[in-house]
Amino acid sequence: VIFCGILLDALASQVGVTWGVIAQAVAFGVGHAHGYPPGDLGMVLAGTYGVMLGVLRQQTGGLGAPWIAHVCADATIFWIVVAAV
Repeated sequence: VIFCGILLDALASQVGVTWGVIAQAVAFGVGHAHGYPPGDLGMVLAGTYGVMLGVLRQQTGGLGAPWIAHVCADATIFWIVVAAV
């Protein structure tokens, strides 16, 4: 909601949709620096995913589809981590 909703709308109104999607994706990536996997790889993966979520948000015009995609991704990552333990 914060990245694909509030931040993306604010950025898109100032710098345009394309740069807004890119900027929110960078922020999304940095925000996941301590996620899984941690560090630079995690930021790049999350940033790339942030672009996809931002594009999905723009194509659907709402937050439902990106939210569902994010929940599915989190559930998948959770089960990968649990299975590895």
